[in-house]
Amino acid sequence: MFTRIALAALVCALPLGAQDPGPLYRASVAAAEATLRLHETAAAKKWLAAAPEPERGWEWRYLQRLVDRSAARVAAHAAAVRDLALSPDGAWLATASVDGTAKLWDARTRALRHTFAGHAGPVGGVVFSPDSARLATAGSDGTLRVWDVASGAEAWKVEGVGRGIHVVAWHPGGARLVSASWQRSAERGVWGVVRVWDAASGAQQAGWDWGVKPITALAWSPDGATLAAGNWDDDVALWRSDRWSEPPVVLKPAPDERYKAVQSITFSPDGARLAVGAKDGRVRVWDVTARRVAHVLTGQAEGQAKWTNDVAFVDGATLAVAGQDGTLRLWDAKSGAPRAVWHGHDAAVTALVASSDGRSVISGANDGELRFWDVAALDPARSTLALPDTAYDVAFTRDGTRIATTGWGGFVQVRDRATGATLATWHGHAQSGVRAAWSGDGQRLVTTGNDGAVVMWSATGEKLATLAQIEGDRSVALAASPDGTLVASASGKGTVTLWRFADAAVVATLVDGERTATGLAFTPDGARLFWGAGDGTARAWDWQASREVASFAHGKGTVAVAAHGALVATAGSDRRIVLWDAASGAKLRELAGHVDQVHHVAFSPDGTRLATASSDGTLKVWDPESGECVLTVARESQVYHLNWSPDGATLAMVPLDKTIALLESR
Repeated sequence: MFTRIALAALVCALPLGAQDPGPLYRASVAAAEATLRLHETAAAKKWLAAAPEPERGWEWRYLQRLVDRSAARVAAHAAAVRDLALSPDGAWLATASVDGTAKLWDARTRALRHTFAGHAGPVGGVVFSPDSARLATAGSDGTLRVWDVASGAEAWKVEGVGRGIHVVAWHPGGARLVSASWQRSAERGVWGVVRVWDAASGAQQAGWDWGVKPITALAWSPDGATLAAGNWDDDVALWRSDRWSEPPVVLKPAPDERYKAVQSITFSPDGARLAVGAKDGRVRVWDVTARRVAHVLTGQAEGQAKWTNDVAFVDGATLAVAGQDGTLRLWDAKSGAPRAVWHGHDAAVTALVASSDGRSVISGANDGELRFWDVAALDPARSTLALPDTAYDVAFTRDGTRIATTGWGGFVQVRDRATGATLATWHGHAQSGVRAAWSGDGQRLVTTGNDGAVVMWSATGEKLATLAQIEGDRSVALAASPDGTLVASASGKGTVTLWRFADAAVVATLVDGERTATGLAFTPDGARLFWGAGDGTARAWDWQASREVASFAHGKGTVAVAAHGALVATAGSDRRIVLWDAASGAKLRELAGHVDQVHHVAFSPDGTRLATASSDGTLKVWDPESGECVLTVARESQVYHLNWSPDGATLAMVPLDKTIALLESR
């Protein structure tokens, strides 16, 4: 709450009728980023909507993409969605709602087929028969109803089951249904009720009481041998379906002060694990055979005590969790590691279901809305690329389809930008690789390294030429010309050489005393080459005439440099970022914000944004015209490098954590 009030105060403090939309825009984006980090999705959407349209830049599009990752949405019910089910044949989606109805939808087109309006109160559960021909619904009115999917007609119903039925589960064999309800009396208090029904006729086959709280969740093991039931007394009971009369095995978590009432349960596809979502905001994954908790998945709402409302295995290794905080979270169910957080819903997510092929997830929320999620498109491996080791650079091909990285130990790797798939990996340097640059046609790649080598490779890792070998020193600076025909690199102390990609021939050699190049950058027209040095200076060269045309006295330490149009940006180990007039060398402004060394600086292709990477663990995006920071992206490790994709849609970030993060704006 404090965060929302503080951000609101920041925006409201603007003078009434202010003509400059910049402060309002920056405040709106900052508020959207902050509320999104707190998983207050609806608030983040409102802040983004408040940002003035003429000011909306890359950072706005980046956040707009994050606040809704769903592929589609449907306004399904007038009140909260309580349960979802997909037919085993994948053709139908069923929804249950507090509005007293259940609905049947075409799972492919999302068109409404039937509305089942027989219940006199909220519908709490829906489940398909194994042959997909029938649908069972359970209601708070104490009725269990079975419907014909093709016609929508009611096949049978039973009434007066307890004080309302919470959930219903169809046996995998198809012959039995199990429902869970509850009862209460002055003498006994509250207890749970389990009933087993003949699926064809609705005749009761068995029934018993369990626990001292309502039973809120049911699940059959995939082989149909075990029935699991969870209640608000934190328990999960396991019964053998061929021995109902025997006492169940009870799974109960270790006692503590948290209220761990069970909200949902689901078996893994192999039946070896049981995931239990609870009101303490956690999911416990049980090893069914060993009867022990294998993992406790924490972090729903980043530690806030918000319920987990539903759980579903997407596949054998991935578990999806629906949260009261409005998120869907994916976990590695085998290791317990978090995999992804999906935003999109404006209200608490109350139900979810995964397709049998693991390709899609469907979720329902307290506002009656459904959202559809493409699992492959949201695969974290597409946006966070795991690498063989720590990377120091990332480079896009000119068409933006591939990414090259190089780093610790001398590895070089080429990845597909769209899928994240590894296309080639090889050992390129005797020590760590430092920089990489592609030819315009994407067929050649040049890398530099701490071994002093400048090497040209084919896209698959065949060594084509050693362009330079600096004895006793590193080669840390590299830049390709905008058209991809030339590559410039430090080739010795005080020396930068330009080679042609096509034949590795030397085109020009620039010499500047003892100033070792620590950063290189071409102007967008390729006419000038900017040279950042280790003595705190940068220089602009007309490389065709081998003539220095401007100099920039940044300060102390190593200097990274970037240029676009009339602007030059320098950044360095002194934490400063300085913008200069490219023609005159006059200092225009300093950008303040980083609290540690700035390793790299780069203009977006259109020049409207400047990005910086720092040891303070942040990537910052700036408006170079105003000099204001418009977005900060934080990591738990130093951010060493970054690069824009040629189309400007993606900003690739290189933290020192063995990954590349792709920040997408479309």
